[in-house]
Amino acid sequence: MADPTSSVKVVEVCKVALPPPPSPRSFASPSSFPLTFFDIRWLRFAPVQCLYLCEMPTSSATQLFFDTVLAPQLKTLLFNTLQHYLPLARHLTWPQNSQKPVLSYITVFPNCGLSIGTSMHHTILYGKTSTLFAKSWAHICKHGDQSNSLLLDHLKQFYDTRVIQDPAELRAKSNLLEPRKAPPGSIRGTFQITTADIETPRQLLKAKLAEQKQQDIRLVHVSTFTLASLFGDNGLVVAVNANSEAIRSLEKGVLDGAENWVSRVFAVSSEKMLMLAGSHRFGIYDTDFGWGRPRRTEVVSIDKTGAISLSDSKNGGGGVEIGLVLKKQYMDAFAALFAQGLL
Repeated sequence: MADPTSSVKVVEVCKVALPPPPSPRSFASPSSFPLTFFDIRWLRFAPVQCLYLCEMPTSSATQLFFDTVLAPQLKTLLFNTLQHYLPLARHLTWPQNSQKPVLSYITVFPNCGLSIGTSMHHTILYGKTSTLFAKSWAHICKHGDQSNSLLLDHLKQFYDTRVIQDPAELRAKSNLLEPRKAPPGSIRGTFQITTADIETPRQLLKAKLAEQKQQDIRLVHVSTFTLASLFGDNGLVVAVNANSEAIRSLEKGVLDGAENWVSRVFAVSSEKMLMLAGSHRFGIYDTDFGWGRPRRTEVVSIDKTGAISLSDSKNGGGGVEIGLVLKKQYMDAFAALFAQGLL
């Protein structure tokens, strides 16, 4: 681990943004994107910050190569990528003195590689879209400028918020989620689960259901990440019942009770509430800037939000990486229980 007291030399701070159109009709895309009630509640929340740690050939991991080739290329191709992700090139006009919604930091590790860090606000885009933005930037970097107009269909986004109907005027009633913070003195830990590890709780769940003969459960999808300790010995069965009840509630419409979503979150004590950042389905390790898969990725903002991060495994094979921030004594206890549970 690097010396925490060592300083980082800032080589350049630049602003990459789209130029203003010559006329209001120059761009086919809209110049403004109204926020929906799904977006407004995140206004006070901390931005999601991610790191992509990439290993490079020694000949390419020099300061000279970065200054003369890599940095100009990354800036130019970031400009090209923003044309496909227009909300990231805009300003939040409410409140008036709002911050930029996206920032990028690139740190060079001589003769080793580099780290690309992004900071994106949840009001502008959600986890899936932020991952697709990074993948789009990486795709254009890997394949060159000519790929700008040939961005893969699954990387393109749809931004017409008018398709989200709001007959109950939920946008005017939206409460704001308040940011949470990890306790002082916390440390970060990353834990990996293999496909074989994931299969164990699934088989346990099937056995529990068979024992209790839960014939009335419509088993549509079972989350792999269930904390049975919250419910005792029958935690998995309780979780399945809760999932089934949630699925049945969709019969009333996906927005049923939406005006109370945030207040219900506030009603839950912090000791019983878990927040997740990311997903193992996003495929964050498939983000290839041209140097192969990242050696490691981190959602560094979980130390500000207290969330648990999820991603696919750097080793592939259907595994999962879990990141969390706890006080040292709790992290030690969690690590011991985690290892014991996988034996």
